[in-house]
Amino acid sequence: MRLGTAGIIQTLKSFFIPPADHSPLTRHPLSDTKPNTMIEIHVSRDGSTLGTFSEEQIKTGLQSGEFKPTDFAWKTGMTDWKPLAQWPEFTGPSTEATMAPGMPLTEEVVEDGPPWENRKTLGFFPALLETVKGVLLNPGPTFESMKQTGGFGAPLGYNILLSWIGIGISLVFQLLLQGLSIGASSDTENMPELAAMAGIGTGMMLLLILFLPVLIVIGIFIWSGILHLSLMAVGGARASYETTFRVVAYGSGSSNLLQAVPICGGAVGGIWGMVVVIIGLAKTHDIGTGKAVLAYFLPVLALCLLGFLAAIGGGVLAGAASGN
Repeated sequence: MRLGTAGIIQTLKSFFIPPADHSPLTRHPLSDTKPNTMIEIHVSRDGSTLGTFSEEQIKTGLQSGEFKPTDFAWKTGMTDWKPLAQWPEFTGPSTEATMAPGMPLTEEVVEDGPPWENRKTLGFFPALLETVKGVLLNPGPTFESMKQTGGFGAPLGYNILLSWIGIGISLVFQLLLQGLSIGASSDTENMPELAAMAGIGTGMMLLLILFLPVLIVIGIFIWSGILHLSLMAVGGARASYETTFRVVAYGSGSSNLLQAVPICGGAVGGIWGMVVVIIGLAKTHDIGTGKAVLAYFLPVLALCLLGFLAAIGGGVLAGAASGN
């Protein structure tokens, strides 16, 4: 299938900008009865805003079942959205006693994250920063609450954006170091040749930066597929390929941003990215850390084994040829 320029632009826009909700606006029944004086609390469910309500309205809604303890809420002064089950106002003895029968009173893990999935409600940059912070500094709970389904677009767009920034800055830094080393060289006789080689290297580096998003897309789909096959081989694939893809996208995208740090960023980002993805696989597939580590390194062990066998085979063939 061939896409025109407009089609390609529209496809890329869908990675970063969530689709607008064109469905008719439906007001929550409780939101029509707001008193004149109250603290407005914004309530959201599955990424869609239900409206603004007072504490009494929310308590009444919890009692009648209109609201769920897993609904997210926010009010002025808060830095992040929290499930109603984590609000002290709605988890006291009086509230628990009036909740609808059968509703959970204990805190549950809500698979509604990471914040990037709710950027339409939270805002683009707050959702981006919160996701980076959660993946890099608190990967366990972040992946435990990650949506295991929901499409490839959001995590892929997140990975492209951060990987392009991190790797792109790293490549530019390498170009600057190359230019400084040539400028400081005392080999004046070979300076034209060195300058020509530097020009070729700069051109190739700029082309790499330009086509980096394409390489990122190809690489993330292939690596996710390899990891999912590895999980199947060790009996750890308890979720779909999409779940594995989302773990790799959020984990590697966040860690690739660290490559923007000069000198040590690449090493730190690579190591921590590996750790983050292993934790994510363990949480989302509900397997032990040991099995997740085995699944991650199984492709590497397979490549080493193949290389060893190829070396032995090459030696045998070389010995046979020399004997003849």
